[in-house]
Amino acid sequence: MKRTRAFIAIPLPDSLCGQVKKLQHELRAEMPELRTGASQNLHLTLNFLGDQSDEQLAKTSRFMISVADYQAPFSLSLQELGTFPEGKRPRVVWLGVRPLEPLLILQKRLANGLAKLGCEKEKTPYRPHLTLGRFRRPPSDIEALYNRQDTGFDLLQVKSIILYSSRLTPQGAVHQPLTVAELNSR
Repeated sequence: MKRTRAFIAIPLPDSLCGQVKKLQHELRAEMPELRTGASQNLHLTLNFLGDQSDEQLAKTSRFMISVADYQAPFSLSLQELGTFPEGKRPRVVWLGVRPLEPLLILQKRLANGLAKLGCEKEKTPYRPHLTLGRFRRPPSDIEALYNRQDTGFDLLQVKSIILYSSRLTPQGAVHQPLTVAELNSR
């Protein structure tokens, strides 16, 4: 049976992708060990689903649309920089989001419903972030990252959520939108 690696995420508009790519370029100049992905892959993950059957993806798609129908659009600010794990030997650089409340409510609604549909719950608590890049080896100047101030990005207007497929290739992940669910603006 064919299975598709999938996740639900908030897309970034092109204008914000451009701002994030500029930051990634600056960070790579300061820390050449940082590897960043393609700008079309920038998104804010809500729920990682893992490998799903076509039947499960169809159920997930219908459920996601029903959740979006009861969710008003909201705005997020991309601001603080951080790493996983924190400290001198990070593997991932991320950009945090605020305010958390509307995002956490949406993510929890999705997670609870997906569990009822048979999707496995994620083992780690949800920590909303936008992944900027991964380190190939420990960075030579991690302090440059920790000393950065507010990013000054435009607000992220959350108007839709997307069910994506994700195919891993030697060049990196390739994400393909499967279903777009517009948030209810009534």
